[in-house]
Amino acid sequence: MERKHYIIGVIIFLLFAVSAAADETLTYTERIVALTILGEARGEGKAGMYAVACILEKRRIESDKHMTEVCLKPKQFSIWNGIAKSQYDAQEQKLDYLWKEKPEVVNYARWLARKCVSRTERLDQKFTGNANHYYSTDRKTPPYWTFKIEEKNGKKIKTPIKPTRKIGKHIFYKLK
Repeated sequence: MERKHYIIGVIIFLLFAVSAAADETLTYTERIVALTILGEARGEGKAGMYAVACILEKRRIESDKHMTEVCLKPKQFSIWNGIAKSQYDAQEQKLDYLWKEKPEVVNYARWLARKCVSRTERLDQKFTGNANHYYSTDRKTPPYWTFKIEEKNGKKIKTPIKPTRKIGKHIFYKLK
């Protein structure tokens, strides 16, 4: 009987430890990254959220910029579109509803954000085919950057670029 109580006690301790870790305060950068992941892919499951985190990390590596610069770069992530730099704090407050998503979704976004920001362990870029761009199939037409313009016989020809992967509603591309 004592062993059974011990095992139950260990399980309860682990549950509290995991929930406490999830409730740890995020840094400003981790909050921006987590909000970007939630805003872009909260309905896409863990695979979609992981894929967006891969794009964030890939862009940080390629640009050698701070993670907040990657997330908040104009016209890159719809969750931040149309927001002036002076309004980021106000926008972050408007996005407070994202923290009220299902706890497992929010906790996963928080975990991914910590992983992206820490730089101690990289995400598996093969998961997205080393992509650095994506778009949602909710768009009526693919973005201009999903095509390359080639000139043949004096005419410009628009040719689709082959995506590296499709995950949920997101289609991923390796540009450059």
